[in-house]
Amino acid sequence: MIKSFNFKIFIISLFIIFGSAFFFFSIVWNILFFLIAISFYLAWTSADTKIKRTNVAFVFSLNLFLNILWSLLSFEMQDPYLSFFNLITLWFSIVMMIVVIAKINRLAAYLLIPYLIWVSFVGVSNYISIINALALSHLFFTGAFLLT
Repeated sequence: MIKSFNFKIFIISLFIIFGSAFFFFSIVWNILFFLIAISFYLAWTSADTKIKRTNVAFVFSLNLFLNILWSLLSFEMQDPYLSFFNLITLWFSIVMMIVVIAKINRLAAYLLIPYLIWVSFVGVSNYISIINALALSHLFFTGAFLLT
């Protein structure tokens, strides 16, 4: 019988189950890119002025650039610190996209919410990897991991 619910253990188990599976990440990203593409199409076709279309193109282009940069920093350069900083800017660009697009087409904005949630999840995962790396380096440099 479970007497208490440990939220920390629950979150860690979610990261173990979902965070390490490459196929899960690829499926989620494909679904998200599909939703982003639909959102772009809806926003672009709903924009009735040149200024609105320029705004749509700008926020989606900025977001695409930050998303590609995050992939390079995370997977090619394997720099968790720069990757995390970029992820924060990516998160804000998604919020900016939702705000700008909501004024043009609400459905297009709603389609971006799963993307924001996923990037939040990835951000927490990235933060945990930074904390783990710092903890391991502390153990290594202090010699606390050595058996006496």
